[in-house]
Amino acid sequence: MVELGDHCNTHIVPRLKKVIDGEDTGGITEAVDWKGGGGFRYYHMAPSLLEKDQFGNFVISKQYNATMLAEAMCKQMAFTYAPSDTVCWQHGHPPSRTSST
Repeated sequence: MVELGDHCNTHIVPRLKKVIDGEDTGGITEAVDWKGGGGFRYYHMAPSLLEKDQFGNFVISKQYNATMLAEAMCKQMAFTYAPSDTVCWQHGHPPSRTSST
């Protein structure tokens, strides 16, 4: 589910909390005789990484700072974002690989 603006906080989250607490009496809750329980997570989306410059070329968005760029690149490469305190260029590590032997 994708929500724009504050709709998630004003409508969706309160409804989901009622469903989990067993206090929701309508919709699918009633149809399946839901008694409550469970949980949920939601995430805030970052701004688009790329934008077009005045010549129509894609460039990195001015909304991104160095930390956001490092996090985005780790995500794109399936790395875990984990900045190093000692190695200034090392901001993540690759997924662990398992042996197929």
